[in-house]
Amino acid sequence: MKEEKEETKQAYLIKLETIEKTRQEGDKGLIIGVKEQTNTDYFGVMSNYGEKNGITIEVKINSPDGETFTEWFNLTESIRGFEKTNIFAFKRKYGKFPQKGVEIDVKIDSNGFFKIDY
Repeated sequence: MKEEKEETKQAYLIKLETIEKTRQEGDKGLIIGVKEQTNTDYFGVMSNYGEKNGITIEVKINSPDGETFTEWFNLTESIRGFEKTNIFAFKRKYGKFPQKGVEIDVKIDSNGFFKIDY
């Protein structure tokens, strides 16, 4: 029992080190999945703006624990608004749309969550 607590404590400390390193220096990640999904399906509730189509991107962080996270991008229905979307900013930075196998930069936002840096 004591060994399990020590292992849990050690894993927690490694995770804190990973988070602190990512917060200070950024990190790399690899897209391991992309799927179409509405905002309602991703967030579990209807937003104030109604149901929107989008994509969910699953990322594995290049860290000792190999944590994964997901991020949802809105897919605009208007070509005029496309240049203001997250997915367009992603394409501008990485030269392609999100797809499995693309290496990306990862950051931690002000709320402490892993995010794709675009």
